[in-house]
Amino acid sequence: MIRLAIAGMGFIGQTHYAASRKVPDASVVAVCTSRPDVARQQSDPDVRLYQNYREMLADSRPDAVLVCVPTFLHEQYVTEALAQGCHVLCEKPFALNARTAEKIVEARDRAGVALMVAQVLRFWPQYVAIKQMVDQDKLGPVNALRAYRLAPYPAWGEWFRDPTKSGGSLLDVQVHDVDFVYWLMGLPLEVQTVGLKSECGSWDHVSTTLRYDNAIATIEASFLMPDSWPFSCYLRVCGTQAAAEYNFRVSGNIEQRDLATDELTLYPAGGSPSQVTVEREDMYAAQLGHFVSRVKENQCSDVVPLQQTLDVMRIMDALLESAERGKWITLHQSIR
Repeated sequence: MIRLAIAGMGFIGQTHYAASRKVPDASVVAVCTSRPDVARQQSDPDVRLYQNYREMLADSRPDAVLVCVPTFLHEQYVTEALAQGCHVLCEKPFALNARTAEKIVEARDRAGVALMVAQVLRFWPQYVAIKQMVDQDKLGPVNALRAYRLAPYPAWGEWFRDPTKSGGSLLDVQVHDVDFVYWLMGLPLEVQTVGLKSECGSWDHVSTTLRYDNAIATIEASFLMPDSWPFSCYLRVCGTQAAAEYNFRVSGNIEQRDLATDELTLYPAGGSPSQVTVEREDMYAAQLGHFVSRVKENQCSDVVPLQQTLDVMRIMDALLESAERGKWITLHQSIR
């Protein structure tokens, strides 16, 4: 049994806790939170609650830590867990910038334990199905991709509005789709981001273009939707032989994903469209189950490799630079 500790018991910490109940060979033994009264309501009676992170690490001695604190705290929390010999699953975004992400990976290399970033689209059944279509050449060579992820500001944290803590929707929201595009198509040649800054000074409604040799991807992300807007994400991948389209929408926000309406459709060239049935699986449970399997082997993830995560962070840096400077930014190739 892999003993887990959770740092941060806001929305995403609660989501990982719920996922842990679906992973038979893992159990949460401790939680560090600034709101122990709320955490007590969300956790089992035998889970120990702490308000001091270092005390939790020393006292509960977990095998692995799920880092679910705000992004600007990731470096501190991840590196302290690594220094104690704990494996770590870190929520996305990995860090506020690529250099910080590199420093965390260097700490992992010294510790020799498993480190994985929670890029959950790589475990979301419909996104996985589209990835498999591309890998199996069911769409033909991909030449165009369109994605969006739109929501109001999350209701569970004011820190999302502070660009020095969250990176705005450019980083916090768009990293999902940038990671998926990278997973599907690799590192782009160049990128361009345009958008709107919020009153807080963060890029909170952005449109990004990623250019490849023979393909183009466009992504939109927003925190500036009205409060009544349902959380919505969309993906369309077009190849020379077919196109796949996925729609997901849920009233409120992603925490109500079990009530979502979603649809995956395949549009073949010269044929009729068809609905693609995908087995419903909790993407967070699938993600945590994969992480636990890697912990058992003391290996980093082969689904979310650290080198790919660093490449994605370098892309995110380039998007911010493009938005700030108003120009295309060229990416340098790296090892995948």
